[in-house]
Amino acid sequence: MIERQVRWIILATLEKVYPDGLTMGFLESVLTYWKIYATQSHIKEVLKPLIDKGYIEVRDIKLPAPTHHIQKVVITPTGLQVLKGERIDPDVERLE
Repeated sequence: MIERQVRWIILATLEKVYPDGLTMGFLESVLTYWKIYATQSHIKEVLKPLIDKGYIEVRDIKLPAPTHHIQKVVITPTGLQVLKGERIDPDVERLE
């Protein structure tokens, strides 16, 4: 059940920075603020249904140094529909 609420928190947070995205580390900090303590690997597991359904994307961001890159999680237009209530998904529990 908490995973469904975590998905909502992450979608709502990503909406705030749309069309940009956030790193997994930043999302981990957001969840810590909500008193939800999770590792980045656990967050990736929780996000898998959102990725599979096309609500979010994980994008590689290349940095100037050739050996460094980061990944950002970005909400998609379909994910925005879930937040607006235009699309209902049992894997995402709306928080009021």
